[in-house]
Amino acid sequence: MSLEAIAKIRAAEESTEQSKAEAKAQAQRLAADAEREGRALLEQGKEKAAAAAAAAANEGAVIGVDVDQADASNTVMTSAVKGLSEAASLMLGRFYDGKWDEVGGQAVNLGVDEDAVGLPMETSRFEKMTQDKYDELVNGMKSGGSLSVNGNYDTFLAGGETFPNVTVNFVQ
Repeated sequence: MSLEAIAKIRAAEESTEQSKAEAKAQAQRLAADAEREGRALLEQGKEKAAAAAAAAANEGAVIGVDVDQADASNTVMTSAVKGLSEAASLMLGRFYDGKWDEVGGQAVNLGVDEDAVGLPMETSRFEKMTQDKYDELVNGMKSGGSLSVNGNYDTFLAGGETFPNVTVNFVQ
């Protein structure tokens, strides 16, 4: 065998070893990331379970956030959901309409006007709230509507605000 052939074989072996080392390092990074994400999901699950247990122990209810959490517990009365599909469609629409400069590279707040937040009425466990009443309330909050939402929750959280048809008890 020639020296040139031996050199090519050695180069190929070194390249293979280097690729193996890089693949192993990448696999370790992926495993570490997956473990971190898994631990975060477990922690979120613990928090949700604790809230549901506290609600059950006090004959109360909880409100889920971000996505519909009705299947997590019978104590979930409803969920405040983000309309991720609506938000994605809106942003893609702006892109394809040549208006990406209005939204690209910046924070954009979406709300009821864009149907990007809401309650999943089909899984909500309301006793008196109907779909028609919900639609009326949401439409009243949209621009030009008759309802306004007070964003200052300090009085409410301090227990200084009451409501005619709801009793709120904070459990710690």
